[in-house]
Amino acid sequence: MRPLPFLLCLPFLLPPREAEVDVLFAPSGERRVLEAEIARELRAATRSIDLAMFHFTSDRLQRALAARRRAGVAVRVLLDRRQADEDLVDRLRADGLEVRLVAPRAEEARFHHKYAVLDAKIVVTGSYNWTIQGDIANHENVVFLRHEAAARAFREDFEKTWQDKELSQR
Repeated sequence: MRPLPFLLCLPFLLPPREAEVDVLFAPSGERRVLEAEIARELRAATRSIDLAMFHFTSDRLQRALAARRRAGVAVRVLLDRRQADEDLVDRLRADGLEVRLVAPRAEEARFHHKYAVLDAKIVVTGSYNWTIQGDIANHENVVFLRHEAAARAFREDFEKTWQDKELSQR
C-alpha cells in the first residue's frame, strides 16, 4: 500500500479558500445594473435558488426565476406577508415556484431579509429590494459572495424560517 501524499493527509492545514466578492451600487438609472447582474447570476444556477426578500416587484427577476424553475432548478421564495405583491405571488406560484409568506410574530416586525442563495455556494445580499425603483433611483447595494461557508449560514437561516409553520405559510 502506497502512503498518501502529505497534503492529502492533512487538508486541515491548508488555508480556507478566500471568498470572492463583487459589490454593486445603485442608483444605476435606466441601465438597471443591479437587476441585470442578479438576473445573470440567477441564470447560472443549476440546482437550487432560495430567496428571502422583503419587497419584490421586478418582472425581469421574476422571469429569471421562472426560467430556472422550467430548467429543473428548485426555487423557493420567502416574502414578507404584509409587503408581498399578490399579483407577483400568483405569477410565481403559476410558474411552479414554491412561495411562502412570512408574518413575524411581533405586530410591528417585518421579514426584512434581502438575500438569495444559489446552488448552496453563492449569496446575493445587500440593501437592495428586488424592485425597479430600488435600482433606478434608490441608493442601494448588492453583494455577490462566493463562499460556501457563508452560503451555508444563509441557507440554514432560510431553512429555519421555511420549516417554521407558525412563521411562514403558503
